[in-house]
Amino acid sequence: MDVHCAHGYKPATLLRTSRRKRPRIDIKGIDETVKPLNLVDFLLAFAREPKLIGAIAPSSKQLGAAMAAPCRHRLGLGGDAPQTEGASVVELGPGTGVVTRCLLEAGVLPDRLTLVEKEERFARQLRGTFGDLRVVQGDAMHLDSLLGREFAHFIVSSLPLRNFSAEAKHRLLSSVTKTLGPQGRFIQFSYGRQGPVPADFSALTPVACTKVLLNLPPAKVWVYSKKSGSIQR
Repeated sequence: MDVHCAHGYKPATLLRTSRRKRPRIDIKGIDETVKPLNLVDFLLAFAREPKLIGAIAPSSKQLGAAMAAPCRHRLGLGGDAPQTEGASVVELGPGTGVVTRCLLEAGVLPDRLTLVEKEERFARQLRGTFGDLRVVQGDAMHLDSLLGREFAHFIVSSLPLRNFSAEAKHRLLSSVTKTLGPQGRFIQFSYGRQGPVPADFSALTPVACTKVLLNLPPAKVWVYSKKSGSIQR
């Protein structure tokens, strides 16, 4: 399936919910008492495991907002629309927490957001910075095992899939697909021209793509839908 990669997210490709008033989540001061994750932390992690980190700089706020946008439009988050009952979001490789903050700002409820981080230093600081969030330290390759019987409406990934071998990429995507609920969405950014999910991985179908120029390097945010009847637990 060919998907045109546009400047700015196109919510028409995804579903919307009914519109009702709901309180905005105030995350001001969420890390006021804790030293925030910074560029030094990021560079130290990059020096230790460059393939695991996969980028020369943390994600920009613009990239984080683009990754959170599908959650806002799919669930009707933000503005005066409510969150769909029971909706949950899992973030893979949150790193310095840029995308995490954008998800919260978009209206994702803290008790419905789970962070999965392999790097111990990042996981420890994420727990301090986002005290109300569930942080699971572990390898996303085993996501379905880490989360048990839980299913996610969205899986938002900052993992460097372009650095994965074909076998490792297939194992990760299989685990992601098992964890997604029916019609679940997988959101992944990429620096390459092609989508991050191989064309021969048929369980996920691309439905939207957004270019983000204000990032180092510029990136694309891809949204995939879980195909009906695909990989199950």
